Amino acid sequence: MKFEDLLRDYVGEFGPYQQVQYFLVNLPVIITAMHVLSWTFTSEVLPHRCLYVGENDTAPYELATNWSLKLMDESGSSCLRYKNVSYSQETIPEDAELESCIDGYRWKPSTYTSTAVTKWSLVCDQKWIRSFIQSVYHIGQFLGSFICGTMSDRMVFIFFLNLYRFGRKVVFFLAIILQMFCGCMIAVVPYWPLVALFRTGLGFSHPGLFLIAVVIGTELVGPKQRIYAGVGSSAFFSLGQVFLGAVAYLFSEYQHLQLAISIPGIIFFSYWWLVPESARWLLSKRRYKEAAAILQRAAKFNGRTVSSEIVESIELVPISENGCENKRRTATAADLFRSQSLRKRTLVAIAVACVYYALSINPSFLGGDINLSFIIGGFLELPFLVVVLLAINRIGRRWMLIVGFVLCASLMLFTLVVPAEYKIIKLLLVLLVKSALASVYAINYTYTSELFPTVLRNTAMGLCSMIGRIGSFAASYFALWLAEDYAILMSLLYSAIALIAGGLCLLLPETAGHDLAETLADAEKFSNRRLNIPQRKKQSSPSEE
Repeated sequence: MKFEDLLRDYVGEFGPYQQVQYFLVNLPVIITAMHVLSWTFTSEVLPHRCLYVGENDTAPYELATNWSLKLMDESGSSCLRYKNVSYSQETIPEDAELESCIDGYRWKPSTYTSTAVTKWSLVCDQKWIRSFIQSVYHIGQFLGSFICGTMSDRMVFIFFLNLYRFGRKVVFFLAIILQMFCGCMIAVVPYWPLVALFRTGLGFSHPGLFLIAVVIGTELVGPKQRIYAGVGSSAFFSLGQVFLGAVAYLFSEYQHLQLAISIPGIIFFSYWWLVPESARWLLSKRRYKEAAAILQRAAKFNGRTVSSEIVESIELVPISENGCENKRRTATAADLFRSQSLRKRTLVAIAVACVYYALSINPSFLGGDINLSFIIGGFLELPFLVVVLLAINRIGRRWMLIVGFVLCASLMLFTLVVPAEYKIIKLLLVLLVKSALASVYAINYTYTSELFPTVLRNTAMGLCSMIGRIGSFAASYFALWLAEDYAILMSLLYSAIALIAGGLCLLLPETAGHDLAETLADAEKFSNRRLNIPQRKKQSSPSEE
């Protein structure tokens, strides 16, 4: 009996138990989304000018008319001032030289009274720090993607923690703790390098939450319901974007906003008792007793019954011709590159992930009001995800992903022909690009989780995500240094790589409607599948755990 057969006949493919667990594992995704995007608000750059000698804290930001053009560089720069000129001085020498704002800055009152930028003066020659702190988040994701993915696929003995395995649940819980700790520390640390350090920690926890939430959701439901894992997690992520926009209106101090999105994470400590380990993963590790207990609890919650004997009869390792179980060995990341089919699948998935992250990290080069598009965009992503949810089982993962990339490329190219004065149309196009990217994100996570076997699923997803972060890391600097002067070039470049990514998807097999691969041998069986056709039963071949 296969695991999908057990779900269909005994436990239920998407009953109340799976729905509750699915909701629970995705709630932290909302907080994760808020942390990913919070730097947009906590590092808001307020209008500023140089502080002058003799100017006190009560001095107005707006200057007298006869001073307004003299206190700043004639070019309008807010990073230069006249040298040896005091605030009370009525005239400025004709030969006065310019200098940087060595005494600090005067910040114009805004929606926010304090941000990380105002606290550490991250403007002018220090503006690179703002981008650096955002980019180290992606470095954390880069490291966490592979480490968390590998840990959740492996069993490791840690004697001082009394843990004899990691697995999905342990890594998920550790990521919850790390996210809350780093989020709170960002609000209280006195130096910006410490903010960068804890933003790195937040990035490290991201894949431990989002990636594993997708995997747990994928592994406990039937084939037709697996799409809920990727699309649903993306919907929770979009809700996090909306909630962050709303919460940001309530707090004018960046520390308060940071604490407001971090402290609620304490409620997820209860997940140690509420969220079980993945039964499919337990079975792949021959831990039948624990898997049986979880599946029996799920069946009871769904109004069904399943015995331990039925659980132990699940076929996860093929039987050789002489009737003996094939020799087991631990699967590693190297197995992703040993066979031609898995190697091709891994390389294409990596390429697609890299393109996606490069496109999604900062599409501000497309134009439009960033703050407005940030909030409205979260709402607009939801109907796009509903369309994906309704169509993906009919059209298939592969073609939906191809259509998504082509749509992104087309919309980006269309922004080039829309005049800048048509701001509403420009904004609408930006929102549509972001929504199309959200759809690609949802499809790609679901598709990637289905392409690889249970014994390496998190490892493969982590590897693809890790290398894909190279695209997001590079995009952080592209957006800062190139977007303003080379927006057209960036639109053309990103449109081209989106089309390339869509073309690469043609090399991947379709997974819609098929059972998840449990072993490396299972993954090999559908390596050349190109159409969404019923799975054929083939002769068993040796596999590894």
